[in-house]
Amino acid sequence: MAFQRIVFMQGEDAQEALDILDNDGTDAAIEYLAQWDMEPGEIEDESAAGTDDDVYQSDDGYILTYNTRLGYIGLERQV
Repeated sequence: MAFQRIVFMQGEDAQEALDILDNDGTDAAIEYLAQWDMEPGEIEDESAAGTDDDVYQSDDGYILTYNTRLGYIGLERQV
């Protein structure tokens, strides 16, 4: 299995995406972050998700990883 990195945000840069996640849920956060899915990104053999991350996979192959305690959020796609 391979994963295409789309976007990773942390700190102040992640605040809007984390607010969307908190207020509107995972699908809304994916929709917001998917706007950066315009060109081929890095392809990796493993997901970027860490052991302390919350992970949500959408039906269309997007994988949302986030840690609200540490203030970051990322989106990748299974390819």
